Amino acid sequence: MPDTTSAQDNALQSAVSEVRKEGVRSDQEALLLWILRNQLSLSAAESYENVFSEDAAPIVGGVSLDAFAVTEERDVVALHYVLARDSGADMSAAVSGLREALSTNASEDALIAEHPRLRHLVASSLKAHHGERVRRVLCVVTSDLERTEKNKIRRLAPADAVVEVFDHSFLASIASAESTSERPQTEIRIPVAAEQRLPLDIGETRGMVLPVHASAIADWDGVEDRTLFDLNVRYGLGMNRVRRSLDKALTEPSQANEFIAYHNGITGVCDRFETTNNEVIIYGLSVVNGAQTVVAIAANADALSEDVQILLKIVEAPPASSLAQNIAIRSNTQNPVTSRNLQALDASQVRLKRELAHLNYQYVVRPGETISNAERAIENDSVAQLLCSMYLRKPALAVKRQVLFEQSNYEQLFPEDLDPAKIVLAFQTRKVIDSLRDRAPEVYRRAWALTALTLFFMTAEALRADPDWAELIEWPSAVVRDDVALRARIAPVAEAALGVLHERAERDAEEPDNFKVAFKHSRTLTELGALAAKAWRAKRRASK
Repeated sequence: MPDTTSAQDNALQSAVSEVRKEGVRSDQEALLLWILRNQLSLSAAESYENVFSEDAAPIVGGVSLDAFAVTEERDVVALHYVLARDSGADMSAAVSGLREALSTNASEDALIAEHPRLRHLVASSLKAHHGERVRRVLCVVTSDLERTEKNKIRRLAPADAVVEVFDHSFLASIASAESTSERPQTEIRIPVAAEQRLPLDIGETRGMVLPVHASAIADWDGVEDRTLFDLNVRYGLGMNRVRRSLDKALTEPSQANEFIAYHNGITGVCDRFETTNNEVIIYGLSVVNGAQTVVAIAANADALSEDVQILLKIVEAPPASSLAQNIAIRSNTQNPVTSRNLQALDASQVRLKRELAHLNYQYVVRPGETISNAERAIENDSVAQLLCSMYLRKPALAVKRQVLFEQSNYEQLFPEDLDPAKIVLAFQTRKVIDSLRDRAPEVYRRAWALTALTLFFMTAEALRADPDWAELIEWPSAVVRDDVALRARIAPVAEAALGVLHERAERDAEEPDNFKVAFKHSRTLTELGALAAKAWRAKRRASK
């Protein structure tokens, strides 16, 4: 990466370093893991197998793939091909090499069938899916590129594939945006006659609806680095049929005059806005709905039809206000807000936040919250994984963090009467697991988020099998007030479970298996849980 010391570069280096702490062996692998999590909403535990080591990378059309992922979203299954190169020229050559291999569904099916890793990652998605298949090529370039270089890469893309070019500057700005939930202090001027505006009276505040030319939106500050977007929608900009149709509609002259009629428009909150006879001036704009449209406009900036206009609705609302959060969440019942954010204001989350505060914990329900004490901060997406493992006893499901907040799973994980002490017990058990990291088999430390979740489930199963813990797991209030004492009681159980992983690692040294896959399979996890319970019972008997 370029040798600079800007705040954005520091943010990117920090993001990569955080992933490296999980045991990842190289900066490139860490960078790709961060991108998959950031752009595709993969959880840390489920992302490891999507990134390929240099000696095991599938060759597609003569091109070495660096990562691959499949996402399913409503009526679209998207196959994401990830390439990492050092220069625009190298990336152009790589993208060009993919063209023929991905020219048709049949050719794509053939190449997937040839590669076990790709076949495993695709699994049954294509066979079971009856909607549209899309291809997305994520081009990660570790140097800075000019717009002309990015456009050249896009033009070389496989037919019907959408290409996203992430050069160093873009990655650094995304990392910087990720580290803050603050609105950018922008000033956006929109030329529009008074008779084309619709003022809105909204309770104690005000708003306005007005038309905006797409070409003007393409030049707004904060699109490239995503700071223009509310934190709720900043990273959920995946590939689906909507984005595909946007790319076509924005660049089709015959549809330009009609676009404003059938597009839902863009919604934004702002610090304030002012009006003159000829323009509207918006200060501190944050797009809360329509981010995908804005990104599509920027991506097609050089080919936009001049007559394309879009409706913009703006509302004055302070960043931390419930109004701003409600607009962001309730105007996004479809993409791209994550299911976690949609549940942030659910009554169960509000109650748990209040009751955990009485236990001296900060319960974090959405990204961007200011954390006063990291040692006492419990993030609800991590809680969902832990509850899924310990109480639902579904460790294979727990890996898929975002799915846990979909309504059917959410209702099981966060019932109205969920005891907050269960969350504390799970949280403190996970802290014990993390304290054992340096004693875990070295090979498993390379994917620590996955290994830790596996070891957590094993420990929970061992606790459940212990007569002294059977009742405490269901009614833990008596043991969660003293953190030190609680962790001391859990530690020997976790150590017994860790011993099982050491035995497995020794066997794997002779007959290696892919633990990044195995630790996501229900059968393997159930067996490991049973072995951990057996090991703990043996350890207890030996100590008497």
